[in-house]
Amino acid sequence: MTAYWRLAHSYHLTERRERVAFLRAVKAMLSPVGIVIAAYLNPWGIARSPLGDAPKWFEQRANLPVLLTGAAFGGPRACSGFSECSWSTPDDARAEISEAGLIVLEEVGAEGFAVGLRTELETIASSHPLAFEQIVSFGVQTSRLPQYRRATDHLLLGG
Repeated sequence: MTAYWRLAHSYHLTERRERVAFLRAVKAMLSPVGIVIAAYLNPWGIARSPLGDAPKWFEQRANLPVLLTGAAFGGPRACSGFSECSWSTPDDARAEISEAGLIVLEEVGAEGFAVGLRTELETIASSHPLAFEQIVSFGVQTSRLPQYRRATDHLLLGG
């Protein structure tokens, strides 16, 4: 196998040892030039999302530190739409990739400069489609810039 896309799995594997074991298993299936694209939920980007999506989340003081460090969640504290999930900082994600014996070749922040602006983007998409098209294009351009990729909800690491 020359490529493997890992997206939902990292969100649902709440223990670091499980994520690293999964990456090692994928590496074992790849050809020597194979590539893994591992996706992580990044708490540094997620910090902005609840402002519009779930402001009540900030009512619990215990929720705030995990926006700096990441954590695993289950039950009522899980990410919206998930039974359980985990958030990993970019540094922790890179360390997991390395621990699995992979090398990070590329780091991308899926949302680019527009992270945490879902409601605003939905409004722009319906009322100003040409502007929305340009915003999406600019988001792609900014997705590789360090100031945006390290502060995005979805961090993608290719290795």
